Amino acid sequence: MNKFLRALFVLVIIAMSGAIIFQLFFPSYMGSHSGYGVSVG
Repeated sequence: MNKFLRALFVLVIIAMSGAIIFQLFFPSYMGSHSGYGVSVG
């Protein structure tokens, strides 16, 4: 169970950092004036 929780935590960190990197390099897909949250438009 501990190994499962550790893998889940690593996946969450990778997903969060991936979303931040995606928004930094491709801001037009998420909205040009969005911060680190998801904005419509």
